Amino acid sequence: MCWKNGRRYEGQWTNGKKNGQGIEYGANGQ
Repeated sequence: MCWKNGRRYEGQWTNGKKNGQGIEYGANGQ
């Protein structure tokens, strides 16, 4: 898990784009 721009991303992310499987969560972490 990593944090970018106040949002939580789970999975592999590259250059702000989702690479492979991943889920984007809002800043509230839901």
